Amino acid sequence: MAKECKPEYRLGTLLGIHPVKSSEPKPKSKADKVFPFKRRHVRLRADLNVTLHYRERGAQVSKYAHSNGMNIGGISVYVPSELLTEIPIEVELTLPGTKRAVRLNAVVRNKNVYRYGLEWTGLTDDQRHDLRQACEWLEKQDSKT
Repeated sequence: MAKECKPEYRLGTLLGIHPVKSSEPKPKSKADKVFPFKRRHVRLRADLNVTLHYRERGAQVSKYAHSNGMNIGGISVYVPSELLTEIPIEVELTLPGTKRAVRLNAVVRNKNVYRYGLEWTGLTDDQRHDLRQACEWLEKQDSKT
Protein backbone atom coordinates (compact mmCIF):
# COMPACT_ATOMS: atom_id res chain seq x y z
CA MET A 1 0.00 0.00 0.00
CA ALA A 2 1.44 3.38 -1.09
CA LYS A 3 1.96 6.03 1.53
CA GLU A 4 -0.32 9.05 1.01
CA CYS A 5 1.42 12.44 0.96
CA LYS A 6 0.36 16.03 0.64
CA PRO A 7 -0.67 17.11 -2.90
CA GLU A 8 2.07 19.78 -3.11
CA TYR A 9 4.67 17.13 -2.26
CA ARG A 10 3.27 14.83 -4.94
CA LEU A 11 3.44 17.59 -7.55
CA GLY A 12 6.95 18.50 -6.47
CA THR A 13 8.03 14.90 -6.80
CA LEU A 14 6.55 14.72 -10.30
CA LEU A 15 8.40 17.90 -11.29
CA GLY A 16 11.62 16.78 -9.65
CA ILE A 17 11.36 19.49 -6.98
CA HIS A 18 11.43 18.48 -3.37
CA PRO A 19 10.17 20.81 -0.63
CA VAL A 20 12.77 21.99 1.80
CA LYS A 21 11.95 23.36 5.20
CA SER A 22 13.33 26.86 5.51
CA SER A 23 15.46 27.72 8.51
CA GLU A 24 14.45 31.37 8.08
CA PRO A 25 12.11 32.65 10.80
CA LYS A 26 8.56 33.43 9.77
CA PRO A 27 7.75 37.13 9.25
CA LYS A 28 6.53 38.72 12.48
CA SER A 29 4.76 41.71 10.97
CA LYS A 30 3.12 42.87 7.77
CA ALA A 31 6.19 45.02 7.02
CA ASP A 32 8.40 41.92 7.25
CA LYS A 33 6.19 40.21 4.67
CA VAL A 34 6.31 43.20 2.31
CA PHE A 35 10.04 43.83 2.76
CA PRO A 36 11.53 40.42 3.63
CA PHE A 37 15.15 41.56 3.29
CA LYS A 38 17.49 42.29 6.17
CA ARG A 39 18.39 45.92 6.78
CA ARG A 40 22.02 46.91 6.63
CA HIS A 41 21.36 49.80 9.03
CA VAL A 42 18.86 50.23 11.86
CA ARG A 43 16.01 52.58 10.96
CA LEU A 44 15.85 55.56 13.25
CA ARG A 45 12.61 57.40 14.00
CA ALA A 46 12.69 60.86 12.45
CA ASP A 47 9.66 63.09 11.94
CA LEU A 48 10.80 65.17 8.96
CA ASN A 49 9.29 67.22 6.18
CA VAL A 50 11.22 66.75 2.96
CA THR A 51 11.04 67.99 -0.61
CA LEU A 52 11.77 65.62 -3.47
CA HIS A 53 13.14 66.96 -6.76
CA TYR A 54 13.18 64.71 -9.84
CA ARG A 55 12.48 64.62 -13.58
CA GLU A 56 9.17 63.33 -14.89
CA ARG A 57 8.45 63.23 -18.64
CA GLY A 58 11.32 65.65 -19.25
CA ALA A 59 10.12 68.28 -16.76
CA GLN A 60 11.60 69.08 -13.37
CA VAL A 61 9.12 68.19 -10.60
CA SER A 62 9.16 69.01 -6.89
CA LYS A 63 6.93 67.18 -4.40
CA TYR A 64 6.49 67.62 -0.68
CA ALA A 65 6.83 64.44 1.35
CA HIS A 66 6.98 63.30 4.96
CA SER A 67 9.46 60.95 6.56
CA ASN A 68 9.18 59.00 9.75
CA GLY A 69 12.44 57.09 9.51
CA MET A 70 15.96 57.38 8.17
CA ASN A 71 19.44 55.98 8.62
CA ILE A 72 22.92 56.30 7.19
CA GLY A 73 21.83 54.23 4.16
CA GLY A 74 18.58 55.95 3.21
CA ILE A 75 15.21 57.38 4.16
CA SER A 76 11.59 56.24 4.17
CA VAL A 77 9.13 58.81 2.79
CA TYR A 78 5.39 59.11 2.28
CA VAL A 79 4.54 60.85 -1.00
CA PRO A 80 0.92 61.37 -2.09
CA SER A 81 1.78 60.56 -5.71
CA GLU A 82 3.21 57.78 -7.83
CA LEU A 83 7.00 57.42 -8.15
CA LEU A 84 8.78 54.89 -10.31
CA THR A 85 11.37 52.64 -8.71
CA GLU A 86 15.03 53.14 -9.59
CA ILE A 87 14.59 56.81 -10.54
CA PRO A 88 17.18 59.28 -9.24
CA ILE A 89 15.81 61.84 -6.79
CA GLU A 90 17.28 64.80 -4.97
CA VAL A 91 16.05 64.94 -1.37
CA GLU A 92 15.98 68.33 0.35
CA LEU A 93 15.69 68.24 4.14
CA THR A 94 16.96 69.74 7.36
CA LEU A 95 19.07 67.13 9.10
CA PRO A 96 17.86 66.28 12.61
CA GLY A 97 19.90 67.89 15.36
CA THR A 98 21.06 70.70 13.05
CA LYS A 99 19.51 73.75 11.47
CA ARG A 100 21.27 73.10 8.18
CA ALA A 101 19.25 72.32 5.05
CA VAL A 102 20.93 69.81 2.73
CA ARG A 103 20.26 68.26 -0.66
CA LEU A 104 21.17 64.59 -0.94
CA ASN A 105 20.97 62.33 -3.98
CA ALA A 106 18.96 59.14 -3.67
CA VAL A 107 17.34 56.39 -5.73
CA VAL A 108 13.87 54.90 -5.19
CA ARG A 109 14.53 51.27 -4.22
CA ASN A 110 11.10 50.03 -3.14
CA LYS A 111 7.52 51.08 -2.58
CA ASN A 112 4.43 50.06 -0.67
CA VAL A 113 1.42 52.10 -1.81
CA TYR A 114 2.63 55.69 -1.10
CA ARG A 115 5.53 54.77 1.14
CA TYR A 116 8.87 54.74 -0.65
CA GLY A 117 12.28 53.53 0.42
CA LEU A 118 15.06 55.77 -0.90
CA GLU A 119 18.72 54.81 -0.82
CA TRP A 120 21.34 57.55 -0.60
CA THR A 121 23.70 57.63 -3.59
CA GLY A 122 26.81 59.57 -4.51
CA LEU A 123 27.32 61.10 -1.07
CA THR A 124 30.37 63.26 -0.54
CA ASP A 125 32.51 62.72 2.55
CA ASP A 126 31.02 65.89 4.10
CA GLN A 127 27.45 64.71 3.43
CA ARG A 128 28.22 61.27 4.89
CA HIS A 129 29.74 62.93 7.97
CA ASP A 130 26.68 65.18 8.41
CA LEU A 131 24.34 62.19 7.99
CA ARG A 132 26.31 60.19 10.54
CA GLN A 133 26.06 63.05 13.05
CA ALA A 134 22.29 63.36 12.43
CA CYS A 135 21.84 59.61 12.95
CA GLU A 136 23.86 59.71 16.17
CA TRP A 137 21.65 62.57 17.37
CA LEU A 138 18.52 60.54 16.51
CA GLU A 139 19.88 57.52 18.42
CA LYS A 140 20.42 59.69 21.51
CA GLN A 141 16.90 61.10 21.23
CA ASP A 142 15.46 57.59 20.83
CA SER A 143 17.31 56.32 23.91
CA LYS A 144 15.82 59.15 26.02
CA THR A 145 12.27 58.02 25.32
